[in-house]
Amino acid sequence: MQKVSAENTIKYKEMFVKKLGIFELRALARELGVSSPTTKRRNELVSLILEKLQLGQGGQNSASKKGRPFKKLSSIDEILDYMADPSQEKEETTIFPTFEELICFAQEKPNAMFVNDKKETLYGVVRNSNSTLYFIDLEKGNKVFLTDEVCEKYNLDKGDFLVCDCVGINTSNQFLVKEVLEINFVSAKDRKVDNVDLGRAVISEDRLAYGDKFLTVGRRNLVFYDKDIYQDDRFSRFASQCIEDGSRVVVIGSNISFENDILFKSIKGLVRFTSLYGESPQSAFDKVVDAITFVEKQISLGQKVVVFVCDVIEVIRSLDKYFATSDICEDCYAQTLVILQKLLSLGRAYSSLASATLLISCREMDREDIILKNEIIKVCNII
Repeated sequence: MQKVSAENTIKYKEMFVKKLGIFELRALARELGVSSPTTKRRNELVSLILEKLQLGQGGQNSASKKGRPFKKLSSIDEILDYMADPSQEKEETTIFPTFEELICFAQEKPNAMFVNDKKETLYGVVRNSNSTLYFIDLEKGNKVFLTDEVCEKYNLDKGDFLVCDCVGINTSNQFLVKEVLEINFVSAKDRKVDNVDLGRAVISEDRLAYGDKFLTVGRRNLVFYDKDIYQDDRFSRFASQCIEDGSRVVVIGSNISFENDILFKSIKGLVRFTSLYGESPQSAFDKVVDAITFVEKQISLGQKVVVFVCDVIEVIRSLDKYFATSDICEDCYAQTLVILQKLLSLGRAYSSLASATLLISCREMDREDIILKNEIIKVCNII
């Protein structure tokens, strides 16, 4: 085998480390003895790891055995093997975070400093991060934590839609649930948790009228618009009819116009996961991932769900902007694709009649978009 020079070995290691995602960097940092890697940002971890490698600690487990054990990534052994001998020719692979890892990334714990007496009614979708249940308020974006007692009392789980009375616990816009008022649109006092048998997955032949066209239930349907949603009455009539027929109608949108916001708010019973024009990419990301987990939960409850994605290309752009400023990994496109594929996978139907039907809208001006052609059109029914 051809010998690799020491100088090239260092370069190979440096290139390899810079390609790692945040989760692999944290695991490698632990192996090399870097203290508290979960509190450090991506660039700082890269510098500390390279510093350790320059001291000749690559491939050696220098981490202290004291303290709480960490969850070892399945890829860490391969990473350490390469660190020990970068001359080995390996097929280049890039490991990207899963949907669940993207949700859990960098979620802070509550930092209680005080509890004020003023109650606020907040609502959102339950998330689970490092065994901590919380939700992001859909109106103000505040982080709201749930105690173990509340979770056990109401048997709460990821995806549950809550309306709660809450109190502030610090100056960082963090809140604590004091009383649960509603769970999945039912009074907390009247809520019953029953297992639902969804039956088998089926290809439904049922259809829903959308203007003079038809959507196929339990699948992904794509519609092109030459003007904004509020300027066309098809959606408002469609959503109102679906709600009247007992379906749960969800709208997902990023950077939406003020007029569309007014329209969506005017439709009684519509569940909105939308960020308004000018809001942060963080808000757009939160709304999309909460919508996905909410729809999955509704399906598990045996509900018929219709999901309207308002301008899918704008949703994708907002996710790209969010990931461009995150420390998860360097490939923004790959991270956005994880979310998009999860969203598209929601379209399904079961023999129990539970289903999720996707209606994805796109502007005519974006018809030639690459991601639209490569990832969306090929799995959609165009109406």
